[in-house]
Amino acid sequence: LREVIQAFARASHLTFLLVRPIVASKLQLAPEGAMALAEGTPQIADDIGNNIALRRVRRCKTRKGSEMSVRIANSRGIPGTLGCLARTVHQRRSVFLTSCHVMFAAGAARHDPVWLVRDGAGGHDFQRLGRAWQGKRGIVNHRGSDYFVDCAIGALDVPLTGEAALARYVAPPKPGDLVTKTGAATGRTTGVIIDSSYCGTTDSHPAANRSVREPAPRQLLIRSIDPRRPFALEGDSGALISNEDDAPIGLLWGTTVAAEGVACPIDPVLHALNIQLYEPPA
Repeated sequence: LREVIQAFARASHLTFLLVRPIVASKLQLAPEGAMALAEGTPQIADDIGNNIALRRVRRCKTRKGSEMSVRIANSRGIPGTLGCLARTVHQRRSVFLTSCHVMFAAGAARHDPVWLVRDGAGGHDFQRLGRAWQGKRGIVNHRGSDYFVDCAIGALDVPLTGEAALARYVAPPKPGDLVTKTGAATGRTTGVIIDSSYCGTTDSHPAANRSVREPAPRQLLIRSIDPRRPFALEGDSGALISNEDDAPIGLLWGTTVAAEGVACPIDPVLHALNIQLYEPPA
């Protein structure tokens, strides 16, 4: 696991209408008792739909000739995307970042295991990445303005090593900026920001059958530059949005009915979780 985490850190570079949270279909885990949690090898059904099929990460290597997955699953089998690595500001705890509705969906609780999911010779391989820790899905006030965030962190089983430099901060994103993301469902896609202060509404409890709506102000609205390919699909929630310089600017969590991606700006996410994004030493 240490090798996997270090490889992800090196490769990350960190260098409408109703918005639908991107909740992928639940993975069917084996009956309780058949799951070897301590070894990180729960069995999973073979008939996983193509919409949540595992994709590989561009440039993310664990060893020569192999690529690393950014697909994760919570303790209830809800899949999503590993966004990036981070440290808590005060305790300097090593954590990973994803979406709150991925981390705590379907009744998953704090301290539950979170799995890294990879393709293996006989199907899917699982390795425990860490444990769910804390999240926020709702409105936060940052520098005098209200933002909607959908974000969460988990504690890594293997701590980050060394005194890492902090990821650089960049100018606020604006309409017309080209951005990319690498998600577990659609891989690497490129889009353009069409609104940097998008305000929509979303389900207050996406995993439940409720009609309660809440505002989602000051979001990034992103349209794919390829009309034949959506920017994001189910399973991509939690992906980090980066600008043309590979600097982080947002965290993907939803889509519109027009198949546009919706992301929280990264600064309110860091504020809400009290974290700093991790960038490994040169």
